[in-house]
Formats: sequence, C-alpha cells, structure tokens
Amino acid sequence: MLVVTTSTPDGDFGATVNAFTALTLEPPQVLVCLARTSRTRAAIEEARVFAVNVLAADQVAVARLFATAEPDKFSRLPVPVRRGATGVPVLDGALCTLECRLTDAIAKDTHIVLIAGVIRMRHDPMKTPAVFFRSRLYEGFGAAAGPEEGDWAAAAFLSAQGS
Repeated sequence: MLVVTTSTPDGDFGATVNAFTALTLEPPQVLVCLARTSRTRAAIEEARVFAVNVLAADQVAVARLFATAEPDKFSRLPVPVRRGATGVPVLDGALCTLECRLTDAIAKDTHIVLIAGVIRMRHDPMKTPAVFFRSRLYEGFGAAAGPEEGDWAAAAFLSAQGS
C-alpha cells in the first residue's frame, strides 16, 4: 500500500492510493492517480512536490487512516513524521519513500493522473510490504495467501506490479 504526502502553507496532506506505477527509468518518473475531489491532489498541484511512502507490513493502520476523509490525519498518526529534502512529510518506518517533483497533471474523468520525476529515494531492504489484495489490506505477502493459496498470492501481486 502507498500513502502520498505533501505540504502547503495550509498544512500537511496525505492519502492512501492504489493507482501508482513507475513510468520511466531514465529519467526516473512515476505516475499516481487521485480523485479530482481529493484535497491531497489539490495540495500536490499547489506544492508541486510530494512523497510516495510505500508502507511496511506493520503500517496497515497508517493505510487505513489515510484512506479516510478525515481532515487532520497527521495528528492521529501512529508513526513519526519527518521532513524530506523537499520539505514534504515522510512517514518513518516505510519500506520505501520516493520524493517527487510534479511535472504534469492530466485530467481523466473522475481522476487526475499526476506525473512526477523522482528526485530522491530511500528504502529499507529488511522490511516486508503492506499488501492490498482482493480488496483487503494484509501485513505482508504470507498474510494475503489463504491456506491453500501458498505463494500464489505473492506471485499474483508481483505480476500485477509488473515484476
């Protein structure tokens, strides 16, 4: 699961997203989709910078919090927040964090496609990811697999991510 975060003079903003992908490797660019009505999307377009926080298995509660429409999510966070190089809030304990600079925003029906260049990345190879599978959040790949699914859940997730 992913949480995108940004900051404007009006405060910090963040939202859980499931529409994210690498766009190009050279230069490194990513694509994130957010609803037109998202306050986080509007804040990203204002700030022009944001972070993509790939959540670790022990951060499922963070994904659930940022999936709400609650206006002050950062005051209820169960993890510390620090400022990244671009000044955006970065969630401590994330599996990976990408700090990005917005290059384009494309309106498409109910959503806006945000395209950004990656300007900084940090990752922790010892962590396991939080997984969104079959409309549910899980703490790692093993938790997403049913008793007879074995490694199929992890293989399906990786396949869907283009790995």
